[in-house]
Amino acid sequence: MKRCQQPALTAFAIGMIGMGVLALIYGDFALVWQPVPQWVPGRTALAYASGVIMVLGGFGLLARATRPWAVRILFPYVIVWALLKVPALVVAPKIEAVWLGFGELAVLVAGGWVLFARL
Repeated sequence: MKRCQQPALTAFAIGMIGMGVLALIYGDFALVWQPVPQWVPGRTALAYASGVIMVLGGFGLLARATRPWAVRILFPYVIVWALLKVPALVVAPKIEAVWLGFGELAVLVAGGWVLFARL
């Protein structure tokens, strides 16, 4: 990775770590990951697992040796979360908040995609 790209990678990693820490503190999904309904079995366990993935993936991005594995895990991870917003877009395409939530995740997908392309 080029030296000029390091700040972007660091910012992405810190963001993932921060969202993971929030998930671990509150035992719930980060605010942008809210499409998981309350009735899903093991929702709290999934929230903690999600937090662990984000924290470990974020720290993995910071180390050169673990970066390829972290990217290979985090990129599909953010794609899945973005795809979970698609049903809401289909049901209520005229509601701005639905697009806002999808847009937030699309930015993470774009960041993950850039990192994945740099492998």
